[in-house]
Amino acid sequence: MARPRLHDEALAEELLQRAAAMIAAGGPDNLSVRKVSQAAGTSTSAVYSLYGSKESLLQAVYERAARGFAASQVIEFSDDAAQDLLQLSMNYRTWALENPHLYPVMFDGRSGLQNAEAGALGQSTIQPLVAVVQRAIDAGFLRQADAFQVAVALRTSVHGYVMLELAGLLGRHFGGQLATDPDAAYYNYTLVAVAYWATDIERVRSRIKSGGTA
Repeated sequence: MARPRLHDEALAEELLQRAAAMIAAGGPDNLSVRKVSQAAGTSTSAVYSLYGSKESLLQAVYERAARGFAASQVIEFSDDAAQDLLQLSMNYRTWALENPHLYPVMFDGRSGLQNAEAGALGQSTIQPLVAVVQRAIDAGFLRQADAFQVAVALRTSVHGYVMLELAGLLGRHFGGQLATDPDAAYYNYTLVAVAYWATDIERVRSRIKSGGTA
């Protein structure tokens, strides 16, 4: 008879990752204590012992996603606000591709479990972008506008791109550089999104890459 798994940190981590995959695949309704315990090769009592409830496990998944993503958006500012803007965008995509199960969790509002702390954490993920946008405006790279509005516009644009990429749709449906060099394609897409707000479009175009990585 197989020995039951210890209710330790390793099991807690596996349960969290399994739960994240289920939520990413079908939303919060796809998660159940029974399903996640079976996927992890343990008992339902392990979920209750380590997390207390399905709702607490769901909250833990959201907070892990938000904290991990927030960490990816912390950079050391350089003297080039435009380059910092591009770097944040690169970090955004990199984190999403490295965490394909956690990334969608942050944008699924069906759970109803995003408490005040988690909500504040989620909101804080855009503050580094707002700060860089403001610096780019002050430096004359971006035209005068509300920095928060510009940041939200850029974030929503990038989010749509990344979600399509995670779904495997970009290269398959559109081909070209999206299929042959996705890193350069994303870099260039970011520049296109930024160009609308730029004071000098030619300066933005000069950064366009025909190939290679960002």
